[in-house]
Amino acid sequence: MAFETDPGKLHQSETGEGVKGTRWPGPGGPAAGADTSSTLRNLSGRAILAAMQEIVAIKDTCGVYRAVNPAMCRFLGKPEAMILGRTDFDLFPPDLAAAYQALDAQVMEGLAPRNIEEQAKGSGQPIWVSTTKSPLFDQENRCSGVLVVVRDITARKLAEESAKRRILFQRILVNVAATCINIPLDEVDAAIHGCLEEMGRFVDADRAYIFEFHFDRGIAVNTHEWCAEGIHAQIQNLRELPLDRIGEGLAELTRGRPHHVEDVAALPPGPLRSTLEPQGIRSLMTVPLLRGEQCIGCVGFDSVRQARPFCEDEYTLLAMFARMLVNIGLRREVEESLRLAGLKAQAASDAKSEFLANMSHEIRTPLNGILGMLQLMNTTSLDAEQSEYIHMATQAARRMTRLLSDILDLSRVEAGKLTLQESPFSMSEVRRSVLDIFKPVSSRRDVRTSFELDPLLPDRLVGDETRLRQILLNLIGNSLKFTERGFVRVEAMLLGSDAGSRLNVAFRVCDSGCGIPEDKLGVIFEPFEQLTQACNRGVGLGLAIVRRLVQLMGGRIEARSWPGEGTAVTVTLPFGLADEQEDAPALPTGAEKRSGHRILLVEDDLFNQKTSKALLEKSGYAVSVADTGLEALHTLQESGFDCILMDIHLPGLDGVETARIIRNAPEFRAHAETPIIAVTANAMLGDRERFLAAGMNDFIAKPMDFHALTAAIENATGSRRVPR
Repeated sequence: MAFETDPGKLHQSETGEGVKGTRWPGPGGPAAGADTSSTLRNLSGRAILAAMQEIVAIKDTCGVYRAVNPAMCRFLGKPEAMILGRTDFDLFPPDLAAAYQALDAQVMEGLAPRNIEEQAKGSGQPIWVSTTKSPLFDQENRCSGVLVVVRDITARKLAEESAKRRILFQRILVNVAATCINIPLDEVDAAIHGCLEEMGRFVDADRAYIFEFHFDRGIAVNTHEWCAEGIHAQIQNLRELPLDRIGEGLAELTRGRPHHVEDVAALPPGPLRSTLEPQGIRSLMTVPLLRGEQCIGCVGFDSVRQARPFCEDEYTLLAMFARMLVNIGLRREVEESLRLAGLKAQAASDAKSEFLANMSHEIRTPLNGILGMLQLMNTTSLDAEQSEYIHMATQAARRMTRLLSDILDLSRVEAGKLTLQESPFSMSEVRRSVLDIFKPVSSRRDVRTSFELDPLLPDRLVGDETRLRQILLNLIGNSLKFTERGFVRVEAMLLGSDAGSRLNVAFRVCDSGCGIPEDKLGVIFEPFEQLTQACNRGVGLGLAIVRRLVQLMGGRIEARSWPGEGTAVTVTLPFGLADEQEDAPALPTGAEKRSGHRILLVEDDLFNQKTSKALLEKSGYAVSVADTGLEALHTLQESGFDCILMDIHLPGLDGVETARIIRNAPEFRAHAETPIIAVTANAMLGDRERFLAAGMNDFIAKPMDFHALTAAIENATGSRRVPR
């Protein structure tokens, strides 16, 4: 039987001592049998050797096998008699035998063990093994051979590959979402092709493509296609494919369902099979492009080289990309209609807000699943490399969340819908929280971050603390992006007071970064502006939001820079002076950490269901799941709950109406006081107020921070227990 390995993966292990006190004669010596028995006794006996799960073999200095255990015989599919007395060249292909004997020689010459990890194939399926070779010594301490121990590490290797694939999958999800939200309209086609290629390579597909359906003309048009190397393109042949040639696949897609064919050859004779076979397609998966309930096309993967199934990850990737494509199409139509019809500025603002709300929901939903899965993986045993991958993926997802928040804030300011919330706050607390946020970032670089408060500046001021933090976080974050070493320093200085007893406070953020050319200082506060096209460190929203917020707060902003030396940005803002007799608001202590609360999770997205349920259960909650608002009502009637986590976008009865029924319908009187927390990707202005008006107790935006969610649950439930 063949024993196949990859000799190119040999590498040296740590050195150590060999097995001493073992004597072997030369090959064919008359005392070979006696010495073999003696050695087996020295190794604790033949019974122990036979019971070992590992493959064990002993070779003399000439490479002749002198002893093997049953595991070795089973692996090779040969009896012991056909192995003993033979060399590697009698048992393996010449190239592998030469590699094995070369490693034996290294072990015997260096008198130290060696270890390799490799793929091997004996009489069964290929497996991963870890092979350790150690020198044997006779009674005179002379090397007399090699002890070989082979362990099966297939399970560990498969687990490592699975973890790497999951992290790569999450990175691709974030990359595709980021590409689709940032894409300029004149670069749409190139970006779509890039996404198709990235997804196609990840799932090992042979072809990835997009079709648009034109029902009025009865045709499907192949608009975009990516093909793997060696696969023939079909896009030119499918510009006007009759819809009736798609057969039962079209029926599934128009119903809003994915269409999956594992083996085209197994299809019954008909239009679909006669369409796929000439293209060489063996398997395919497609998902519909849905605008509302109308199917306007599909996106899919083909497998040409071999028939294969497609897994849940691949369906998730296609489904998310399909939503992105529909939103890009909506954006194209909106902007084209604005250009052609010359619509007024208010109409453009409304269209943009609607688009942002739609994009926010579509991106926050998969991001919630990604962050939830990352938090779940962090609760498992991870090695250093896997922990680094988890950290990088988490940071990427959170950057996407911050980008969404920046876009929404900019839209609100421009629409005049962002209002200030003034209240007393502590400057020392602002300083502490800002430094805490950037401490992990600056510690990973050679950058010192400091925040100095003017001794004359009162600690208790009146103003919008949230917007002040947002201004400082954007300015400091921008400085850190362009400062590789040196410092980022914040100074808060009292400038005096105006006629209305308002205090003017200057916040100066300076750094030792690369600086800004003088001709660029005038544009850095414009939306989507960057210093150069090559400077790809964000989308250029942070400073634009800072300027809008400073203007809204009645302040002013100015920037000075010295290329190659650093930049200084100064923001001057007016604040009121807090009443000295007024006590600082007490920090919430939070509810005592409990477990055992019964939670009803109302969520229609399967990915978010799984991650949220798993995270909640790991925290000790008992979780029941409902896919729809109607199912939630039936479940609530059957059994009481301590808290309800309510998604808003639900099929049929949405989350807002479901909450109103629970609060107001007579048949739910026994459950009317059950806390309801909205957990949703709706994060536009006014959403929170709408949910609270429907009777909900709190609101958590997706992607959610799990610690914030559990805090909201404990705050809402308190010591309350619903009747059982």
